[in-house]
Amino acid sequence: MTPNVLEYSKPQLVQDIEAASTLTGPFGCDRDGSIFATINGYLFEGGAANPDRLALLGIHSDGSVTDFSWHSVPGFNTTTSFPKSFFVGNDHVYLLVDARPSSGTTSGGSHTQLVLVLNEQGGLDRAITLEPDLHPLVFGVFRSGRILVISEDHRKALKLIDANGTFIREIQLNDSDSVLRASEPASDSLGAPANYSPQLLISMIKLIPSGEHLLLVPLGTSDRPILELDENGIVSSVIPQLPDNMVLDSFISSDESSFKVQLGRLLESTKKVVDSQGKWLGVATAPRHRITEISRRDGHILRELELAEPELLPVCETDDVFHILAAPSQGRLQVSTAQVR
Repeated sequence: MTPNVLEYSKPQLVQDIEAASTLTGPFGCDRDGSIFATINGYLFEGGAANPDRLALLGIHSDGSVTDFSWHSVPGFNTTTSFPKSFFVGNDHVYLLVDARPSSGTTSGGSHTQLVLVLNEQGGLDRAITLEPDLHPLVFGVFRSGRILVISEDHRKALKLIDANGTFIREIQLNDSDSVLRASEPASDSLGAPANYSPQLLISMIKLIPSGEHLLLVPLGTSDRPILELDENGIVSSVIPQLPDNMVLDSFISSDESSFKVQLGRLLESTKKVVDSQGKWLGVATAPRHRITEISRRDGHILRELELAEPELLPVCETDDVFHILAAPSQGRLQVSTAQVR
């Protein structure tokens, strides 16, 4: 299969992103192609860069930046952790954080789990307090406002939560559940067994809006299904047919007939971090410099798009235009667009 080549626009320097800033991922995007990322050391309003302050930024195609205010929540002290997860959809950005109530603490001194609902201007619209026994690690939000939570406890089903944070019901995935299949070996780039811990598998899952539904994408895997979910369960399921030794590295976009993804190769590490069962707690990948389009019907590869400049990584796509972040050049992050020649 001969890949097509992308043609790039002139890159735009991203506002106030200095060399000290570090992209920490994960990434997200909205319908206009804006790229969302968590960044350490962002230079705020012309002041000094703070390497210890994690910012959630919306990076726009013209290089301008929206800073999403998640560090201050009425009724709660400053959040005490890095965001566990964030979700972009429904014209909002949603952030999962731990916080401590301003007046006392919850029983046992534990923190409260919040979903912060931020508007497109970066302001906080509302904070949703989740019930204490949910233990969420990854989440997505349906267009109805209901929240799908994937728990740290992989032995339990996904949970559907209402827009006020109250549990509604469980959603069973049965044999399609990537997390319940955590004990099955994958293969790394050298062909050795690579058993992922359940928590690692959960943390690599990405929930993506798809019309009224959500897509559950198991990143870092090669043989797990991409699921389309509604509020009652599985609508459709397909296992991508990937080349040998390749995994799903990032998810770019979807339409009615296909997914666009970037594949990667698992890197062998001489210092694997494992849990008490000997399962991996972390993996590293080397992304391939192609965009791969996969059929939603049977998972086979439809076409590939060559990245002309290897340091450019696609993040999202809208209206057949790819919106791309570039690695820092001369101390500044860049953003550009690309289309098929």
